[in-house]
Amino acid sequence: MQHGNCGGNQVQPIVCPTQYRCHDRFVPREVPFIHPIVNVNRVHTVEIPRHYFTETTQNVMGQTIQGNPCGERRRGW
Repeated sequence: MQHGNCGGNQVQPIVCPTQYRCHDRFVPREVPFIHPIVNVNRVHTVEIPRHYFTETTQNVMGQTIQGNPCGERRRGW
């Protein structure tokens, strides 16, 4: 009996180790990225001058002027 012969002139096939072919396929998948944003409304005080004036009235005695008791008119008046 001979090994490797399958009757007549036939040869026994040799089976090699299995080879794998990978056919990669890519499927998109969304990944959420969260970006927190805080809106800050700021109010700034700007000081501007506003002037107020107080007003008073004073009555004071002035110089005493003598009048003409006779009613005569003086020259130059």
